[in-house]
Amino acid sequence: GSDFTCYPASSLVEKDFYNLFEVYIDAVFHPKIDRLSFLQEGHRFEFSNPDDASSPLIYKGVVYNEMKGSMANPDSILFQKMQENLTPDLPYAFNSGGEPSEVPNLTYENLKKFHETYYHPSRSIIFLYGNLDLEKQLDFIEENALKNATKKQPIGLMPKQKRFSEKRTIEEKYPISEKESTEDSSIISFGYLTCPIEDQIDLHGLLLLDNILMGTDGSYLKLDILKSNLCKEAESVFDTEMSEAPYILICRGCKNDSKDALFKVITDSLNKLIETTIDPKIIDAALHQLEFSRTEISSGMGPYGLTLFFRSALAKQHGVEPENALVIHTLFKTLREKLEDPKYIPNLIKKYFLENNHMVELTLKADSHLTADLEKEERKKLDSIQEKLHPDQIEKILKDAKDLNELQKKLEKTSIDCLPKIDIADVPKKNKNFALNIEEIEKFKIFHLDVFTNEIAYVDLIFNLPKLSL
Repeated sequence: GSDFTCYPASSLVEKDFYNLFEVYIDAVFHPKIDRLSFLQEGHRFEFSNPDDASSPLIYKGVVYNEMKGSMANPDSILFQKMQENLTPDLPYAFNSGGEPSEVPNLTYENLKKFHETYYHPSRSIIFLYGNLDLEKQLDFIEENALKNATKKQPIGLMPKQKRFSEKRTIEEKYPISEKESTEDSSIISFGYLTCPIEDQIDLHGLLLLDNILMGTDGSYLKLDILKSNLCKEAESVFDTEMSEAPYILICRGCKNDSKDALFKVITDSLNKLIETTIDPKIIDAALHQLEFSRTEISSGMGPYGLTLFFRSALAKQHGVEPENALVIHTLFKTLREKLEDPKYIPNLIKKYFLENNHMVELTLKADSHLTADLEKEERKKLDSIQEKLHPDQIEKILKDAKDLNELQKKLEKTSIDCLPKIDIADVPKKNKNFALNIEEIEKFKIFHLDVFTNEIAYVDLIFNLPKLSL
């Protein structure tokens, strides 16, 4: 995430769970950060022919290459530039993965210092979920993570972003191939900084509003945007993991000069909406959908415990009591009471959109020469560095390449026997039994599984079809 890193692991087998727990604790709090690992995983200089110092100097490293690829993606550029300009005073303004041009400036010493500062038990949240013995889990954490750790002061809460007095307009570029057309290829987005994450009522009110405005092609705002023919696609993103939630409207397939016209369509549509009555059926459907998604025990994001982690632990790091971020019925009871006021939704639109000066208009223009220009700039920089290399620096680059090659060969041969394992005897012979109840009502058989589903009933109706002619 933009302001956190999490390391989730889960297993249905208890011994396997504790094996994973041990490995993760060791890897997070006591990693082997040696210089060669830094060169391999982070960044390094290398000659294009590792044994030939006369061949061109290049950057190498896993993180460097990953981020270089990531930041060639228009969506990555869009979200990074939007965060950079919506929250210029907060850590979100910085690329959490590392700006490619800045990655080579990271030193081994700075990496170690960063890890020592932030990757510490006192500055972590350990989230446990499941029906294992809690006391056993806490003893395990004490033994493996806390026993030899010195206590540090927790990191303070994220400060609030100072609000803008007027909107900001930004233009950036994104790369396309030379074969692609730049016609109607701009991506224009409008970002609004909305409520802090601790305001769970307005946060969910905005989630509800997003469904009403942009949920389908026929939704109020999305329909007006698409009917304007100023873009080919329109979508919205509401990030509820940041300390203050940004709401972003994204229009794709635009002309370069259509920003002002699009903004007028959006403001006119929202103004029209606050003057009319939204169909109560649409509000009820959106509320039902939101409540259902909040209530359902789903594996859409992986294990259900991971969903609860994202809801509660991330809220906790921003000062929200974790249990308040987990409530369902109380939250929606309050939201329904708010919706009884016909001015509630219009007031949300006014507060967070029409009267919100803290917004950014971002236009991304396609550039078929951008990749080549960036490569030329990098080549020029590396050539300049190579020209100034001293013999001892050249020798060090050659030696690093040789040492890394030997390390990689060694790691390929290294046995993974050092990792904890489980035996077949550790795996339960029988899976958890979900008793299938069978009833007959008239001529129909009813198969029923009685499991906890947060009061949601799942029904499948199966009919025999007659023989059909082709």
